[in-house]
Parts: sequence; structure tokens; C-alpha cells
Amino acid sequence: YGNASIEYEDIKLKAALISIDFDKNMIHAYAMEDSLCNPVGIPEFKQGELSFKSKEIAYNFTTKKGLIQQVVTKEGEGYIHGTVIKKVNDSVTDVGRGEYTTCDLDEHPHFSLKFTKAKVMSGNMIVTGPAWITVEGVPLPIGLPFGLFPNKKGRSSGLIIPRYGESANRGFFLEDGGYYFGLSDNFDLKLTGDIYSRGSWAIKPIVSYKKRYKYSGNFSFKYAKTIYGTEGTPGYDNRNDFFVSWSHRQDPKARPNSVFSASVNAGSSSYNKYNPTTVNDYLSNTFSSSVTYDLRLGSFGNLTSSARHSQNTSTHQVTLSLPEVAFGINRIYPFKRKNQTGKAAWYESINATYKLDMRNELNTYDSLVFKPDVGNRFVNGVRHNIPISGSFKVLKYFSWSNSFNYNERWYTKTVHESWVSDTTLKGGYVDIDTINGFKAARDYSFSSSLGTTIYGMKQFRKGYVRAIRHVIRPTVGFSFVPDFGKEELGYWQNVQVDKEGNTQKYSIFGGQGTFQPLYGAPPSQKSGAINFGLTNNLEMKVRSKKDTVTGTQKVMLIDNFSISTSYDLAKDSMRWSDISLSARTTLFKKIQVNYASI
Repeated sequence: YGNASIEYEDIKLKAALISIDFDKNMIHAYAMEDSLCNPVGIPEFKQGELSFKSKEIAYNFTTKKGLIQQVVTKEGEGYIHGTVIKKVNDSVTDVGRGEYTTCDLDEHPHFSLKFTKAKVMSGNMIVTGPAWITVEGVPLPIGLPFGLFPNKKGRSSGLIIPRYGESANRGFFLEDGGYYFGLSDNFDLKLTGDIYSRGSWAIKPIVSYKKRYKYSGNFSFKYAKTIYGTEGTPGYDNRNDFFVSWSHRQDPKARPNSVFSASVNAGSSSYNKYNPTTVNDYLSNTFSSSVTYDLRLGSFGNLTSSARHSQNTSTHQVTLSLPEVAFGINRIYPFKRKNQTGKAAWYESINATYKLDMRNELNTYDSLVFKPDVGNRFVNGVRHNIPISGSFKVLKYFSWSNSFNYNERWYTKTVHESWVSDTTLKGGYVDIDTINGFKAARDYSFSSSLGTTIYGMKQFRKGYVRAIRHVIRPTVGFSFVPDFGKEELGYWQNVQVDKEGNTQKYSIFGGQGTFQPLYGAPPSQKSGAINFGLTNNLEMKVRSKKDTVTGTQKVMLIDNFSISTSYDLAKDSMRWSDISLSARTTLFKKIQVNYASI
């Protein structure tokens, strides 16, 4: 009596009154009434995932069958209200004179589907006899011969109903029909396809996967056999097309120091012309892909490796980068003291870094990508870059900055050009041979600049303008690049270009009329320039009632008015470059005005 509670194996029962007949293996549970005749201690029954409340329960704990009156139980996403319920076994329940609804009100749901009898198969489905719709307890003149409601929890597999129609060029069709496989909690498979009455067909499997706090993504491969039009007519076309898509995302919490991501969209140029999924697919003529792995090496550096692809379905041009690697070392100060005491020496500001770039690239047409000789048409290269720089004070007021930049390029292909004489009007032609073999190219440059800052201010005791401030930053610099076009270095060569014997210089690493070097070539001529620059800033302080602290406001008159030119020591004439002027200012705090001239 009172708050009675029984637990037996996986059964839990609570009620105001529970009686047990051990001879008949029966349990009865009842609600009671309080002093106001309101029911209290309504029986609550739970076994596994099955749970409900009822006015009265009779249950045989040996046969696991029971009879329940006035019950409300939740099944899947809906609720079943039953006048009499017979529990046949652990998974099957018969319901008499009841209703099915998704409204969560216990006694009077807003809407429901009433029935005379039903069978509930837990975790599978609910089947009813003749049923009719009710709203606010009022039956509507809408009936069904039977009802069938899915009741399966978690993942499930099943048929995907196709859509049907007619295509003017491919006939009647069934599209996007197939089967869905709920394989596990981490991935599933959607296998669909298309079929047309004139022979066209397509298969489109899609795999989706996800691991919580790790990664997620999806992969699809679409293959289509397209027969367009009628054989023998001008518009007839018979082709095989494919399209591959892959999207992979890594959770930021999975690996803080490394990130792997993928976005792949590639296929034959005509796939979206005949098999578009959306209007944008049909109108798009460019596709790109990128698979990237980025690794942070602590405070030492960073490594990035990737594979990239781009294609234009209009021009049929395809560019592949397989692979592309970038490695860099963070800036280091080799002469800096570990324990800094006193003023830093000038050489302690010297710093250096290192960067490596490597790429293997192919530029071709989509029809040639899978040809046997595709490997010979790749262009590859490696570039090493080491910049060294440092700055320090000179004569207390001047800042002197110096930098040295070293580049080294590695290539596996070079070109050789030669003049071939013949009896044509031109008298001959330039023959270009591609030579396989390792070749390194090295170059360097040096630059130095000296600058200072000059301040000038004029203050006024009276008037609206309180002060005018002028800042001048003069700089003078020098840059030098040696001549790497000398024939003895081998980077540049001369070739005859006409029958008169005229020659021109060409780079052995490719260029005009041949493959382009991925990282360029050393410069072919010497450069040594002295650079001059003068930058001005002019501003003033005026009275302002808005500023209650200083009572003044700063107004920018001229922001970065610059004058620059250079003098090239390597040229034999026309050594002075153009004088460039530029300036900018802001009017009324809203309009920015830029000025430039040469």
C-alpha cells in the first residue's frame, strides 16, 4: 500500500496498491483515490524500453503476458492511448479501442488517428485496423482502411522511391531510385541510379561517414551511360561520363597540431551537361579540388603537403599538381644571447629563415590525362629560399637595415635551342629539344637602406588651431643583383634566330614556346640601383568641445605624402627612373582621397 515499488529482473512497477498471487504468478496494480476522489499512485510499468502509465495492470511474470486498462504509452515518435491493452510478449502488444498521435498530452490530445484495434511490434511498426482522423475529439469524415506506422529506433535501411517522367531525348525514366543502407553508427551508404527507356542509365553511390570529435565527410562516384537522341540522326550521341566528389572535414579538437582536409570535384567535361543535379551544376564550367595535410612542428616550423586539380569544361584544359609541398622554418636569431643582459649588440638583430617549395605539375587537355605518356609531360621543380636580414642604429638617430636573399632552384628538365638551316624563304628555323636530367640554378641579391625620422611642431596659444605637427621620414637605399645571364654560368644561352645571323638570349629552364619553369629562372642582367624616398605626414590639433579631457581634437591634413625615385648604376644611359608622387587624406572623416602621379 502507499508508494509501492517492485523490481523483478528488468521489470519495474510502481503503484498506490500492488497485490501478488504467487500461486498464479500474477501481479495486480491499482491506483487509489484521495479525499477529493482524485486518482493517486497511478501504476507505472517499465520493462526494457517499454514504459507506460495505466489505471489498472494485471501481469503474469512467468508468461510475461498482461492485461492493461486505460493506458498511455510512447512508441517511437508517437503516443498510443488504449482502453484495453493485452501484452502478448516482450515485443508484441494488442490494443483495443484506442488512438495514435504525436501530441504529448496524456488525456486529451489535440489530434489523433482513432482505431478499433491495433498491434504494436516494439522497435518495428504499428499496424491498425480501420481508422479515422479526430481533431480536438471531433471525428472528421476522413477514414483509412488500415494504418501502418514505422516504429524502429536508431538507424534503418530501406528503399528509396524513384521519381518518374519523360525526357525528349532519352525517353521515359526512373531517376534517383535505389536503396539506403544504415550500415553503422559511423557510416552509411546510399545507392541510387537512373534508367531510361532508350538505353541510358546511371549509378550513383554515396558514402557518408562521421566519427564524433574526429572527422566527418562523404564520398560519391557517379557513372553514367548516355544515349542522346536517335541513332542515325544528326543530334545522336553515345558517351560514358563520370564524376567524383569527396569532402572531408577534421574536427579542430582531434589534432591541434595537424589538419587534414579534402574537397574534390572532378570528372569528365560532359557529365553535368547530360546529368546535372542542380541548375548551378549545369551552368558551371570550372571545377577544382584540393587535398591538404598541414603539420605544425611546434616552434620549429610548418609542413604543408597538398594535391590540387582544376579543370575548365569549356576549354577542356586541366591542371594537376601532384604533389605540392611547402616547408618552412620559423625565424631564428643565431647570434642572440640566451640570457639577455645590458644593451643588445648590433649583430644580435641578424635573423634568418628557410623555406622550401616543391611542385609536380601537369597542364594538358582532359582527353590526354589518362594517356600512357602522361608521366613524361609533368613539369616539376624545387625552390630553396634563405633570406637573411638585420637592422641596427647608426649615429643614434639613423636606422640601418640590410638583407641578403639566396635562391636555389632544382629542375629535372631543360631545353636546348639551335638554328637549323633549310631552303625555305626564312632560311631555317629554331629547333627546340627537351633534355631530361637534373639541373640546379642559383642566384642571390643584396639590399640596404638607411632612414631616420624628423619631427617638427608649431604650437599656438590662441585661436582655433592649437598646434601643427610635421613628420618627415627620408630614406636612401641600395639594391644589387649580379648578372646571372653570362654564358659561362649556363643558365642563359644565345641562339641564332634568322638567316642574317641575329641572335637572342633564351633560358635553358624553359619559357617562350616551351614549358614554363615553375619557379622562374635567375635574372639575365645585372641591376644595381640607389633608391631615394621621402614620406611626409601633416596633422594639427584644434579645439573640440566633444573631448572633455584635453579639449582638443587631432585632424589629419596629409597622410603619407611620398616622393620616390631611383638611379640604376648598371645601365649605360637613362639611369634615372621616373619620380613618383602619392598621397592620401580623409575629408569630413568619411571620404578618403588618394592621389598618385609619375
